[in-house]
Amino acid sequence: MAAHLLRVALHLSPGEHFVYDSGGSHLLSAALQSRTGMPLPQFLEPRLFQPLGLDTPPWAPSPGGVSLGGTGMSLLTEDIAVLAELYRRGGRWSDGDGGDRQLVPQAWVDEATRAHVDNGPSATVDWGLGYGYQFWRSRHGYRMDGAFGQFGLVIPELDLVVAMTAGTADSASELQLVWDHLLPGVDRAHGPAADGAGDDQLARRLGSLELAAPEFLAAPPAAAARVSGRAIALPFTTLGIATATLHLDGDRTTLETVGTDGSVERLGAARTAWVPGETRLWPHPELTSTRTGTRAGWVDDAAFEVHEQCIESAARRIWRFEFGDGDDVRLTVGLDLPFWTPRTERVAGRLA
Repeated sequence: MAAHLLRVALHLSPGEHFVYDSGGSHLLSAALQSRTGMPLPQFLEPRLFQPLGLDTPPWAPSPGGVSLGGTGMSLLTEDIAVLAELYRRGGRWSDGDGGDRQLVPQAWVDEATRAHVDNGPSATVDWGLGYGYQFWRSRHGYRMDGAFGQFGLVIPELDLVVAMTAGTADSASELQLVWDHLLPGVDRAHGPAADGAGDDQLARRLGSLELAAPEFLAAPPAAAARVSGRAIALPFTTLGIATATLHLDGDRTTLETVGTDGSVERLGAARTAWVPGETRLWPHPELTSTRTGTRAGWVDDAAFEVHEQCIESAARRIWRFEFGDGDDVRLTVGLDLPFWTPRTERVAGRLA
């Protein structure tokens, strides 16, 4: 990948025109690994993650084994807050035991977070205020900005950081909510309440949130007894599946797939709850498995759906089995991934 990027012709001089390009970031990762002999996460572990008290995050590699420099790092919301707070503090961090270290030079914090190139005008104002070294300038401070609405906002004038993880293609509206509702509520004079009442209220609110569930029939139709446990033979699919079988047991479901290579995967689901699990049937070859929560049920008398929600990303995959009067089955597998065009595959199968 790095060799390919270096062969791309430059049509303008550096700094002349802004183009968002993750390739340059990947070249930095490749250069670091070539020089140190360590992939980026391993290099950062003792220098950044451990001093901050963070576990080394999963970081997807390129086909050549180099950590993707411009994407692919999976962080908890709390981890994003820690990284944003590190920059708010000018790169300095206290370890809780009286130690205090300058993990990132103050001069680099200042240099990386100022605008180095004009990226405006833009239809969304916060994407047209200048770009630094991996940081975007905002109407208020600056930010780390990832796909699907992942943000680490640093607002120095309020001594404030805001961390957000989301699953949206409209991250501009998400950011606007912060400017319109959160910032006006910040008490610049007094800071947080001493009794922690606000923290308790926020914790209760967060604890009550849950992922919206798909709507299924309360009771299975007559077709359930006819199709349960019978393998559905499938033609070639990009998922590499030879057969799929629905094992139905009341509100519980197991989707069993047999790959064209003979591998077997069983995915548990329930009608009334998300069942945790993982799958290898995912369209990203750099991921060996993907953690999911799955629900399944009948949506009408002839159609059964399995909803796989990724736990560590915004993606959801939906398997829809439509059963005819005979043994014919129409299978639709859709991958709903905000920010990119949904991917759908439709195949005609047959009950064995």
